[in-house]
Amino acid sequence: DGFDNVACAAAKTVDGTLDGVVDPYFIGMMPVLREIHAIETNLDDGSRMLTEIYGVLDRTQPVKDAVYIAGEMFGQLSRMMEQELTLDPKVLDEANGLPLNTDLRHHCTFCEELAEPMAAAKS
Repeated sequence: DGFDNVACAAAKTVDGTLDGVVDPYFIGMMPVLREIHAIETNLDDGSRMLTEIYGVLDRTQPVKDAVYIAGEMFGQLSRMMEQELTLDPKVLDEANGLPLNTDLRHHCTFCEELAEPMAAAKS
């Protein structure tokens, strides 16, 4: 009678370990292995899940390109606004394009104020 009880308890323990138990909840080793296999199958090259993910990534490429172009534009505008001749313009020599020391009596406060936020917007 004692041996039968031990054998029955051992069989229930193995069954619960392999197939799971409702109370207290335990998923069981076989269901865990099935889930791991399903995850592995979903991550195989050419799987439906990866094909869909690559499709979504491919459709976002134009957005990525637009963000890159906008960032570069902000960077160029920031560098232009920080230039001395932009902040304090001078008369240029028409022959060689070099600034003459003639002050136009203008200071670009707009450029001065926006240079830093433009640089920050780039990143």
